[in-house]
Amino acid sequence: MFSIKRTLAVIICCCFWMVSNAQDIHFSQYFSSPLTLNPALTGSFNGDFRVAANFRTQYFKNDWNSANATYMTYAAGVDAPLFRKKLDPDQFGVGLQFYSDRAGDGGLTTTAINATIAYHKTIDKYEKHSISLGMQGGIIQKRIDFTKLTFE
Repeated sequence: MFSIKRTLAVIICCCFWMVSNAQDIHFSQYFSSPLTLNPALTGSFNGDFRVAANFRTQYFKNDWNSANATYMTYAAGVDAPLFRKKLDPDQFGVGLQFYSDRAGDGGLTTTAINATIAYHKTIDKYEKHSISLGMQGGIIQKRIDFTKLTFE
């Protein structure tokens, strides 16, 4: 049976989902940037910590100098599982992510630093499967250089 609290929580989550929107940065090897892909992947690995870094450049101008690329993205992240022995077999993870994205000749730049947390709950007796919930929050700065724009 559904309780009033559970039904209310589902309705609130659906309302947030309906009004939220975002534009993600894109990587060719998206799986190499787990915190960018999904905050629920924070701390979901075997090891003590994980460091990831990515760089993408696209649409060069007149020469092959990467400084002249019209689209350039940098990203780096670090995450670690916490409380493994205390929560065994479940896990809790924390992470920190940074990215900078320059798009187009207009100088549209996005810079962000985000903190991520996740909880991984084991759902079978063999500890092979889990369900994860992750959250991410941070500061994002967007700016545009209007001197680089040309209008008729």
